[in-house]
Amino acid sequence: MENPKLNKALKIIYLIVGILIIGLVSSSLINKIPWSEDRDHEGFEEEDIYTSEKLQSSLEKGSTPQGVLMNVPEQIGYTSNLILPVSVMTYEEEREFTRMASSANNISSIYASQMSLIFLDKDYNVLRQIPNRKCYIQSYNLPQRTTRDSLITFITYQFAFEDSNGDSLINEEDRADYYISNLDGTDLQPIMEDVDIRYTRRLKDNIRLYIEYTIPDNQRKEHRRQKIAIYNTETRTIKKLTGLEEEVLKVEKLLLEQ
Repeated sequence: MENPKLNKALKIIYLIVGILIIGLVSSSLINKIPWSEDRDHEGFEEEDIYTSEKLQSSLEKGSTPQGVLMNVPEQIGYTSNLILPVSVMTYEEEREFTRMASSANNISSIYASQMSLIFLDKDYNVLRQIPNRKCYIQSYNLPQRTTRDSLITFITYQFAFEDSNGDSLINEEDRADYYISNLDGTDLQPIMEDVDIRYTRRLKDNIRLYIEYTIPDNQRKEHRRQKIAIYNTETRTIKKLTGLEEEVLKVEKLLLEQ
């Protein structure tokens, strides 16, 4: 004799299983559609700075030139001043950036190449803009609002001004010069130019900078001799550690001995 309650329970189970199967099949088909939401995000990469030749070529082909985009100002350490990065995008990319930002709260300026830095006072009045020439800003290092950084009086930057690798773009692949300024952007001056900066850090005294670099030549980067320098931010002087380099060469000779 059939059990009506059992039959009803089985029908409900069959219905649930059927719905799950339909859902899985539909999801698989939707993921294969070329205009799906996920695919809209593919290929949205950081825009490089065009050289004048690249811009001219784009204009001749009828492409839309690059434009600029202001990012969110950031307070500079314990000062009342702010720094506002200005980034570069094609206008098509700016529309994509805006669309993405409207659907997410964590879109940041990492999607755009920074070309300029504008210093503002506490009332958002413009103090100055640096570096006042076309460049790709590979990095800049601000003091933070911490006890450790409270005595820091400078900002360091890495600016790529030229297309050093000849690919008609200025980006993170090009050689960058190492610069320093006061916290308000004044007294901007180079620390090291025409070298490949490998690594930098502030020493514990928050006055001196440790710099690893190599001299550009025809060798591959990993084969170039590593060099070290110490920069004093108070006296704005640099000391190249040639004695240390000589000792490293001695170690290298030991390595080559049979």
